[in-house]
Amino acid sequence: FQGVGLAAAAGAGPDSFSVEFTATADGAGTITIGQVAGHPEDVYIGGDNVYNNATVAYTVGGGGPPPPPPPPVEPPVVSVSASLAFAANLFGDSTSTISNPLPVSLEMPDVFEVPNALQGRLAPFDLELELTSGRYLFLTVPTVTPPGLGGDIELGPALTGGGTAEPWAVESVSVDATGAVLVVSLAPGAASAAVGAGELISIGAGVLPVEELVGSLGVVGGSLSVLARAFDGSADMLIWDAEIATSIDGVTLVGATTVIDEAGGVDSSGNLIFLSEPVTLDLGGACNGFPDGGLFIAAPNCGPTKTFQFDPINDRIYVRVVGAGLEDLMASPGSRISVHEAGGGCEPYSELASTSALLPDGYARSAFLDFSPAVAEDPSFTVCIVKGDGTPATPQALHVFVSAEFGSIFLQPSPESQVSMTIEPRCYGDFNNDGRVNNLDALEFRSCFGCVGPTCNRACDYDLDGRISNSDALAFRQAFGSVCEVVQKTAAVAPTAGGLHRTFGEGAGDLTLATSGAASLLALLFAVVPRRRRAGDVETGGEANEKP
Repeated sequence: FQGVGLAAAAGAGPDSFSVEFTATADGAGTITIGQVAGHPEDVYIGGDNVYNNATVAYTVGGGGPPPPPPPPVEPPVVSVSASLAFAANLFGDSTSTISNPLPVSLEMPDVFEVPNALQGRLAPFDLELELTSGRYLFLTVPTVTPPGLGGDIELGPALTGGGTAEPWAVESVSVDATGAVLVVSLAPGAASAAVGAGELISIGAGVLPVEELVGSLGVVGGSLSVLARAFDGSADMLIWDAEIATSIDGVTLVGATTVIDEAGGVDSSGNLIFLSEPVTLDLGGACNGFPDGGLFIAAPNCGPTKTFQFDPINDRIYVRVVGAGLEDLMASPGSRISVHEAGGGCEPYSELASTSALLPDGYARSAFLDFSPAVAEDPSFTVCIVKGDGTPATPQALHVFVSAEFGSIFLQPSPESQVSMTIEPRCYGDFNNDGRVNNLDALEFRSCFGCVGPTCNRACDYDLDGRISNSDALAFRQAFGSVCEVVQKTAAVAPTAGGLHRTFGEGAGDLTLATSGAASLLALLFAVVPRRRRAGDVETGGEANEKP
């Protein structure tokens, strides 16, 4: 029953009233409540006391008030992925534009798994494509057609009866006042089937151009989605959350750099050099529909396959080398830091930038270099440090910070990324790189002893003074019998070090000199005494004339 009126009860006092309830089901009558003979205040219906109630509502046969209405049902949400990762650098402070890089397909979910009010509907509804950020930049509103007719948006089998019924009619396509909602109004034809299973609509790649994306894709981890709502005029029946873009760091570094103090690594002037392993700038992200000319003009930072890349003419890479021992490393005349194309060593032909000056950098002094990338995609470079006085370097860790700035006004600089450059002591005495300092190395040292000048094997020159003399023999004697541990590296940086450093105090185990010949050789090498000068000796300077 449903209450339909209020009136004073006939023939009753001023406090009496009547409420009429009209049946909503066949076979029910009309009830008047209010005046009951002999009971002006107490009213009973069906045995229930409604004492002094001003409002009465009953359901015939229920014995009490009707149950409350059910709460509103939230429409189900279906997730759709049609996204590419865009470089966050693409979205700076300027208005930036992309279009959906991949087609977007809205599929009807299984009605048994995701119950919804859309499937089975045979009445008009609106499909609203709402952006979560930015607004549409349509030159013309997209066309919506049945399948196979070349529309920007095409109806799917769910709106064509699987191809056996009349397609639903597209009554209108419009953009609302905010510019962020595209509305497609659909209605069934006389011979259309109800909304069925399968694809509802498909949106072609590049159909949805979007601008003003600073707030969503201008930061790493941002996203852009289209919320597609099936709306019946009063409520959403089904929602698709279609992600079309995410944002990532546009420029990151790949590669660690371990550098060994290697006597064999020298430049053309004989100075000791330290060459890092290659550092690669990995450019991630797509740039579909962006930048500089929006959708119509190809930009230097967008490759032929819509990948984000460097513009070798207008972009710059900045390198900052930092380390607590960097000032001591660079103190001697002739010392410098340079960056080179990968694979070019420290040679002048491969040099991209060089400096011998350290500039204030907070509480320390650092080396600053910048250069244009040699190639557009994933350029690599190495860091070369030249120690001018040729003396051994102390073990230390350096940090290489790299960032990029772009010539395009639409692009923002990349944040600094960091790799480490660790200088390790060389394993002096292990001339054949077998991890041990033993008799084989003693034979090699004997062949080196007494040599002076650039043609000498610098691996034998402990103090790197340009001559193999008694001081080097003493160092070799101290190293003899030790074992070298492998330093893990991702690539070799020079041939003489073998990636090893010495562990002092560990016996090699198999280095006991068992024969008199070997014992004599060791005695010959380590009995470092001056010899008498004989007639015909040539003066070559200093200790190099003294043979053991």
